[in-house]
Amino acid sequence: MRLLSCCLLPVAVACTPTPPPFWAQGGAPLDLIDAVWERNSGEPVTVSTDGRVERDGDLLFQFDAAGRVFDEDNEPIAVLGPDGHLVGTGDEYLGRIGLRNASPPWSRVAWLRVADDGALMLFNDDGRPVFGGEWRGCKAHGVRSCTLVSHVLLLDAVKRELSGAPYYPVTFGVGVGVWY
Repeated sequence: MRLLSCCLLPVAVACTPTPPPFWAQGGAPLDLIDAVWERNSGEPVTVSTDGRVERDGDLLFQFDAAGRVFDEDNEPIAVLGPDGHLVGTGDEYLGRIGLRNASPPWSRVAWLRVADDGALMLFNDDGRPVFGGEWRGCKAHGVRSCTLVSHVLLLDAVKRELSGAPYYPVTFGVGVGVWY
């Protein structure tokens, strides 16, 4: 989805970004799983074993077992490095993805966590958790895929919410529940 790559990644020129570093060889291994994110409101987000991420039948983006994230035209969006750093086109730092938690590019502190039971907890700027829905199907190593999907969608939602505003810093408040 060209819109997602343009919204997620600021580019100085039209949407013709250079692929992230290590795009060709890939980055961190990810398990491709069937999973569903039942959000607080709106249609669920589904992840399939072919790496498709969809909402209400619409393709949002795709990822592969080598940690590459791309749009429906197979254009690069980001790659998850072996060190957990998510790097976008033009070598833009997009945050850090762990097994169960992720931090945004403007902070070293986690802004989301996928719990053992699948609950997605989002953290506001003072660290208080906000329930962000529930993941089903995120077991064992597949949970990192759910963490990645949550992070990419939340980051895109924040970027859309702040369109026209400076990207850094972001005040992450209790309104986070409506951003995804």
